[in-house]
Amino acid sequence: MLRIVVKHETIETKNGEKNGRKWEIREQSAYLETSDERKRIAVQLKDGAAPYKAGVYDVGEESFYVDQFGQLGLRRLVLVAVVSAARVAG
Repeated sequence: MLRIVVKHETIETKNGEKNGRKWEIREQSAYLETSDERKRIAVQLKDGAAPYKAGVYDVGEESFYVDQFGQLGLRRLVLVAVVSAARVAG
């Protein structure tokens, strides 16, 4: 199972200028966890979006698309909080 773990809400901002246009990239550090490994990743945030809260997330369906050749593609990651069994039962 693929899970994304966010440990903190710190945002790293990178900015610059190219061809006379200013740009800014806002990223949040997270970890990609699979059944056999854990890797640090950067999750890019939309302009003005609040950081993800610390917790465990699944990758949202809107993160994927099917291209003109029927191949699966990945857009900007959208994370969906995992609801714990205790919260569902309560």
